[in-house]
Amino acid sequence: MNKLTWLPLMALFACAQADEDDIAEDTAAVIQSPTTKSFAGVIQVNGCSGTVLTQHFLLTAAHCVPVTGTYFWITVSTALSSSGAPTLVYSGLGEAFRHPSYDGIYADHDIALIHLVQYGLETGTTGQTLLFSDARKPWRDNSLTAGVVAGFGLGSAPGGASTCASATSSGLLRAAQTRIYGYYQDLMVRTPTDMCPGDSGGPYYYRPTTTGTYQHIQIGVNWSGAGDGLATLIPIHLAWIQSTIQSRIPHRFSWWSWSSYLAGWRFLQHNEASGSVVGQFTHAGGWCLTASGAAQQGSPITLRPCDGSWAQWWSLSPTGEIRTLATPGMCMDVQWGKTENGTPLWLWPCSYSVEPNAAQRFRVEADGTIHTGLDHWKCVDLLHDSAYDGAPLQVWDCNWSAAQTFPF
Repeated sequence: MNKLTWLPLMALFACAQADEDDIAEDTAAVIQSPTTKSFAGVIQVNGCSGTVLTQHFLLTAAHCVPVTGTYFWITVSTALSSSGAPTLVYSGLGEAFRHPSYDGIYADHDIALIHLVQYGLETGTTGQTLLFSDARKPWRDNSLTAGVVAGFGLGSAPGGASTCASATSSGLLRAAQTRIYGYYQDLMVRTPTDMCPGDSGGPYYYRPTTTGTYQHIQIGVNWSGAGDGLATLIPIHLAWIQSTIQSRIPHRFSWWSWSSYLAGWRFLQHNEASGSVVGQFTHAGGWCLTASGAAQQGSPITLRPCDGSWAQWWSLSPTGEIRTLATPGMCMDVQWGKTENGTPLWLWPCSYSVEPNAAQRFRVEADGTIHTGLDHWKCVDLLHDSAYDGAPLQVWDCNWSAAQTFPF
């Protein structure tokens, strides 16, 4: 299985040397990574790096992840430093989303999202990166020259490529300090410094000279370092980033625009929407998922004609709990936490333990399927695909049939 470890998401780059003319005006210097300050974490995915957008979404390069729709096992840890081991903050399934224009051959649109499908990162354990969002093109005229522009990644970690980085007690370091240098159709910028092994997918940052809580703004995603370094630009891909996250129920999100520290240049911070999404799980023919009977502990989840009653309204939390509005504190639950085909669904008191209760965690897809937290390949299923008043619901191998389609 593929593994991920928490550092900026970065890919395997070959260290390459910049042309002598390219670096004439640049300064080679070791500067501190934001992973130990305003940006709280970096991640490793299949030898790559990345950044955190929200509790459930990570940003990296497309060549670092499988094709869109693929699920793979990942682990996420806090940033490494020479003074301590990483702290694991996520271990579970990740869902890959490559930009649809990425063809795997050229560098164009080499950007991707990873959806943490089983549970989200705890608030406060990781930082959320700020994304450069201005429609103007500072990379065309070198107008972002007052601060520092630098790339960070796994290659900058202690024990990384010796020609690119070194470790001190202050944490991750990167020996690549440079100005923005050239562009390609507003899709990429060229950097006059080489990239290191493990830097792919990691953040290409602008750090204003003004200090403050938010002092690192991500303008690109590291691509490769064959000669000069290349980074995929963020602004032209913002609409895709936002629409992809917005399409994943319930991980809707909001964002705030900032302009301080950048003399008018705009950037965004993303946050998952607070609270839960409320709605009905419907089925073709006017049927709804219903908390049967008195909607108490042990009440079965069945199919009934949609009538607008509270027993047919559900609250879907960002952590994947599906709560009935008929009775406070009751959640949809896979009976006895089993994964065998035919296991029924019922109501059970919602678990508030620190560790996620997988029997009460579900992932609701835009296509109407409801995946269980116990086993991603098990879905909520209508027994024998037979819709009638009181028809029971169960878990079954996901097959994306009409019997497993319940739009929310």
